[in-house]
Amino acid sequence: MRGITFLIAAWFCIGLDAGLSDAIQLGSYDVAPSFTIVLITFVCLWASHRSALLAALLTGIAIDLLTDVHTNSGSITVVLGPHALGLTLAAQMILTLRALIFRKANVITLALLTALAAMLLTLTVTATMSIRATLDPVIIFHRPLASLVPGLLSALYTGLLAIVLGFVLNTFRPLFAFRSPGTTFSTGGSATRRR
Repeated sequence: MRGITFLIAAWFCIGLDAGLSDAIQLGSYDVAPSFTIVLITFVCLWASHRSALLAALLTGIAIDLLTDVHTNSGSITVVLGPHALGLTLAAQMILTLRALIFRKANVITLALLTALAAMLLTLTVTATMSIRATLDPVIIFHRPLASLVPGLLSALYTGLLAIVLGFVLNTFRPLFAFRSPGTTFSTGGSATRRR
């Protein structure tokens, strides 16, 4: 995978998440899709195992660094780890599942895996922050359920976004220069093995 292409795409998607989440959220609920998770799912479908995990880890670290966490003293801090761990686990899940699916079938595949990845990310972040708040009372995270429900609904919303964004990402796929080993499928439906 071409690293510079991914970094530009990740920077763009993280910016869209930060700038558009309020505009495209559902009503007054904290339910909004994530462009970044769609990108990571797309990368995990096509990149090599190592590149996909590295991309997920670095993107998770970037999100952690940009996520504000409130403390009892009224200040804001950064907790490094929840998104990095969550995206890495989601990437590993996709890498495991991609051997069982037709990656070129359609954007529905991308949408379903994106929703699953977003759900796993939500569960991981919620569990990690709950444990961290228990061990470190300075961190404010008293109502995990209040974060979990909107997060799971956002995962479904992100899956819907993947249907639209999938067409765009497929258009730019040559720019990523993926060289993933494994099975691909021709337009005629016969499977071939990449060397």
